[in-house]
Amino acid sequence: MRTLNIITPVKSDIPGYGNDGTVQEPRAGELQMRRTKGGRSRLWTYPLDTRKYGPIWKQFINLYEKNSP
Repeated sequence: MRTLNIITPVKSDIPGYGNDGTVQEPRAGELQMRRTKGGRSRLWTYPLDTRKYGPIWKQFINLYEKNSP
């Protein structure tokens, strides 16, 4: 996943969540990474072709791209 723009900073309601480095703070323009149980960094993906709501996300992305400058 790529964070394109952040309107309101993301904050967790769970005390201490992410302090162990499993979730990095998103930054505009960067690819989002996550840590595996083994501690390795891995690109965070959402495979649209194999997810229940993948077709809906594809429509949303196409609509966004058509309306972007």
